[in-house]
Amino acid sequence: MLWKIGRTIWFAALTIVLFRLARQDLREKRIPDRYPVEMVILSCVRWLLCPAGLPGELAAGTAVYLCGFLLWAVSDGRSFGGGDIRTAAAAALFLGEDILYALLLAGLLTLAVYALRRAAGRTERELAFGPGLAAGIWLLAGKQLLLR
Repeated sequence: MLWKIGRTIWFAALTIVLFRLARQDLREKRIPDRYPVEMVILSCVRWLLCPAGLPGELAAGTAVYLCGFLLWAVSDGRSFGGGDIRTAAAAALFLGEDILYALLLAGLLTLAVYALRRAAGRTERELAFGPGLAAGIWLLAGKQLLLR
């Protein structure tokens, strides 16, 4: 019962964090540490309200962080920023294996925006991944809440 009441408040808080994250990344092409930290706090709250799946979600968060760090290290930090990696790892702490779908959706959304910008004649090479990542996380978190 507590989870049913708390999930609406939890999802509203997640929505605010993700909106602020996307807006900041669009403006500065940078995700400050406070947003992944807020998402980790939200993960802890969610675990208190609904502890099912905790081991799998911890494993997913660890795996995403390690894979992201390796990708970052191999590319000399040119593929993704540390904020993107920390955000994805923080989201994996409550999405579990659904983080893979969120990352796929984020990549597709970012690619679509890049293609539209290229078609409009813009030639910038850097795009903010945070807005696409925020959208993917938001959609998958919403799906999980509806199905639980």
